[in-house]
Amino acid sequence: MPKTKYLTTSGLPREGQGDISLQPLAYRVPDAARVLGVGKTSLYELFKTGELTPIRIAGRTLVPADQIRRLITTAPAALNNN
Repeated sequence: MPKTKYLTTSGLPREGQGDISLQPLAYRVPDAARVLGVGKTSLYELFKTGELTPIRIAGRTLVPADQIRRLITTAPAALNNN
């Protein structure tokens, strides 16, 4: 029987639980900024320019993980625009 993996509310494994097989489908704004290595202001600028399109679910603004992956793989220069 496989070992059960426990996640925190952010979707990250608890300390000492090892790797996880599930990846988040979307990130909250602070988490998306952390994943991209930018501040929240820069993330909102990416929303404004259309580089990322946020979604709203249950009153929360979320950034789909596939959009973050696309931005990182196809448009790295977008993060360097000042």
